[in-house]
Amino acid sequence: MKAFEIVSEATLWTTPTTSKQVPGPGSTSTPSSTVSTSSKPARVPGVYDPNTPTRNQLSRGQVRQMARTGKVTVGGQTFTKKAVLRNTRLAKAQAINLVKTGSANVAKGAQADLKQLMKKNKGMFAKGAPKATPTAFSSAGIITKLKTFSGIIPALAAQGYITYEQVAQDISDYGQYYQMNGCTVAKGPYSDKLREQRASVNNQIVLGLVEVAGAVAGGAAAVGVLVRVFGLAPGFGWIPFIVGTLGAMAVGQLARSIAQNTKLLGKVAEWTTGQIFTDAMMQDISGGNLACATESVNEEQKPISKKQAKAEIHSIVKQDKNLMKLIAMAKKAKKSD
Repeated sequence: MKAFEIVSEATLWTTPTTSKQVPGPGSTSTPSSTVSTSSKPARVPGVYDPNTPTRNQLSRGQVRQMARTGKVTVGGQTFTKKAVLRNTRLAKAQAINLVKTGSANVAKGAQADLKQLMKKNKGMFAKGAPKATPTAFSSAGIITKLKTFSGIIPALAAQGYITYEQVAQDISDYGQYYQMNGCTVAKGPYSDKLREQRASVNNQIVLGLVEVAGAVAGGAAAVGVLVRVFGLAPGFGWIPFIVGTLGAMAVGQLARSIAQNTKLLGKVAEWTTGQIFTDAMMQDISGGNLACATESVNEEQKPISKKQAKAEIHSIVKQDKNLMKLIAMAKKAKKSD
């Protein structure tokens, strides 16, 4: 028995009810009123629908009809091409999940289903086969996910230096380009767009950091904001050291020097996006994996380690004469205490 037949539909559908006769008030035998509810199951979004055909269940003639008209008739019912292809992707996702988590019999059935799906839908599931009409997921859902993160992104958002809405829009766009690129970050018609969307998130972080430093330098924000935000990245222990040793006299110069060092700010943003917004994470947050029925796979190099990032940031700081001058002054003041 196949996995889709084994799995209890109680997890996917509300239990259908039937129409029955019930006795009226004061009656002991003769039914006089009817209680009737729909026997049609309620559709659960994002879940495989056994009442909607998958592409591999269609005949060649039906596939041609669907390709020509965008619709197909099965068993007297008409289904849109979008519904059929979506259900096919969801069937694959369910089969993958059951292979991993189901009991021995369920996993075996799911494996057979998955093999059949892949065999009859090679073009649909092949890498590099773009989706003509990508699924767009709500920015509100992406924002909810972003707010669960910790680190520089929420710190900048809390201070108003970046907005969750713009970051979410970039991530949503990434998800659509991921689908249109054939559900892969490998070379394809939209691989450049994928890089652009990640770069856009990166640029927002850089601009947010510039604004933080600029606000502190201009006296519009407390130096504590500078310490908190940059303290979330590795290699910035020297900021609280300078502030704590030299005090208010050094704050303006420190903040201005940081704001002007684009290489330093770029490295902080690179660290942040490399840790949070890997391609795998972008696919997951954007909904691209759900739309493509693929697992979250990071097809890029792993992000740099915290130790390496710290070393690279220190290297950049050592090349900045203004920052090194402040550090030297703080060390001298510390010794004289």
